[in-house]
Amino acid sequence: MLQSVYDDGINPFRFGFHAAPVPRDESEFRSNPSAAYWLRWEEIFEHAKRGDFKRTPELIDIYDHGDSTLQGACYFLMAFAGSSVCLDQLRDRILCPPTLISHIDFCKSLVMSGCLTYLPAVIEAYVRLFREGMSELEMIPVRLRYMLSDPAHILDDNQSIEDFSKNALIRYHQLVDRLGSNQISIFSGEMVAPQFFSQQLLLGAKSGNYLMFAPLRLILEAFTGWDFSGVFKANSPRPLDTSSLVEEFLESGEASNYVPGIRYFWGHRIFE
Repeated sequence: MLQSVYDDGINPFRFGFHAAPVPRDESEFRSNPSAAYWLRWEEIFEHAKRGDFKRTPELIDIYDHGDSTLQGACYFLMAFAGSSVCLDQLRDRILCPPTLISHIDFCKSLVMSGCLTYLPAVIEAYVRLFREGMSELEMIPVRLRYMLSDPAHILDDNQSIEDFSKNALIRYHQLVDRLGSNQISIFSGEMVAPQFFSQQLLLGAKSGNYLMFAPLRLILEAFTGWDFSGVFKANSPRPLDTSSLVEEFLESGEASNYVPGIRYFWGHRIFE
């Protein structure tokens, strides 16, 4: 049964960006103190699917007033559909005291956006969060590894925070030098592009390495608007279904419509 985004959030192991709409007519929903903010979130989501990203900065205010599921939906939507104005505001928030628990999610949004330009700020904020004893930080380095790729294994789990931050910046500069700019978006050390995401999903399906299935499924879905819910069933990877879905997408020829290194949402290039 298709669950709503209100119940399940943007869940990469289930319906992702294709969850059912907010149940606006249900009494339980209408009695939720966050109901009005959920409806604003849905309006922004629908605008973004049509290529209008002007309202995405509002997601920061919605996050500040939302329940935990809504906060998750906000940081995913900011990551994948946030305009540069939205992402600039996230960067400013994570660099300004006082340190807040929300800064963890905002760091994750900036990393998931793939925008190289925000990486130094995220690393600086991560070090400060760590030193101030904030908990639940483990997903920030995980997502940094997803973004940067680490073929030389310089971003080891067991190193000190100082060594991690230094090595993450080394990797950042390596990528800027190789790719020629920090004004691009990357995933796994390569410029973002549905063709690349698709190839990586196919490689994982054929090799049995499903580690990157969830982030790849979600970013490919966000970029294109295609429904890749079949990548998982009951939270388990479905390699044969994945191969079929990805091959159908590649055979459509749509992958050629995207400029590598540029962010898209639902097939629309993201502008202000």
